[in-house]
Amino acid sequence: LAPQVQYLRHFRDNYILSTTSGSAFMKVFDSVYYSFSPQVAQYGRQQAWMQSTAKLALYPLFGILMGAEHIHAVAGGGEIGVILAGLVTSVLIGAVYLTPLGYLASRFNPRSVNKVLAIIVCVAAATLSLTVVALDGLLSLSTVIFVLVITAASAIAAGQAIKYIVYRW
Repeated sequence: LAPQVQYLRHFRDNYILSTTSGSAFMKVFDSVYYSFSPQVAQYGRQQAWMQSTAKLALYPLFGILMGAEHIHAVAGGGEIGVILAGLVTSVLIGAVYLTPLGYLASRFNPRSVNKVLAIIVCVAAATLSLTVVALDGLLSLSTVIFVLVITAASAIAAGQAIKYIVYRW
């Protein structure tokens, strides 16, 4: 019932779910999220340390999702607004939460990391094309692949940036 959660529910219910691609993504997201979150929440209610840790970890996510809402509004809403909001959200979640994994990935052979990034970009472009065309049978899958691929690419790119900065320092 926190105000931030209410704000995000309003954005999801009134904007994301009003689009075909947003609804397709949320259907898959909800099925995965609700397969484990009730158990984690129940455990967290019994652990004071977990409650404070979860609150701290969620603050950047609220900021990211509020920024996505602004991107959606600037883009004029609709499918394009939802896709751009999803793109920005995926990039920022990857950079904020998964950079340590991206850094570890960037420690491998730079050529192989660059090949992986090139493959990721190609997969993202292909899934974005499917999402824009909105082929109903593939839409749920393509939206999820798009989000996962962009999130991974941004984590790897952020890891490479840190590696570069550390090397230069």
